[in-house]
Amino acid sequence: MLAGVSAPIDLGKYVVYDAVASGGMASVHLGRVRGPSGFARTVAIKRLHTELARDPELREAFAAEVRLAARIRHPNVVSVLDVVAAGPELYLVMELASAVPLSQLLKRAKEAGRKVPPKI
Repeated sequence: MLAGVSAPIDLGKYVVYDAVASGGMASVHLGRVRGPSGFARTVAIKRLHTELARDPELREAFAAEVRLAARIRHPNVVSVLDVVAAGPELYLVMELASAVPLSQLLKRAKEAGRKVPPKI
């Protein structure tokens, strides 16, 4: 089961909602950026697991990943929009990509007796 949040986390300009994916070091949450005049946009927010955020070496490794990800510019890679530090925690704010996961695409193709073209 994914580690969600019991209540939304308010980071000022951003609100962090439930996790949609989780890995060994971090979880990815749905988020919302809020702005003036009712502006709002859905984003993805990557959050270093709380217990790992307390470890200075792991926190620095996450920060290095954030710095590297911010330098990547490619149409097939989501953009880094912002980084937020709240206490010991780091949050990476990214574009929200709405797509079918590759694992799901491969499963559907297998069920249909087809192969996914390499170009896809």
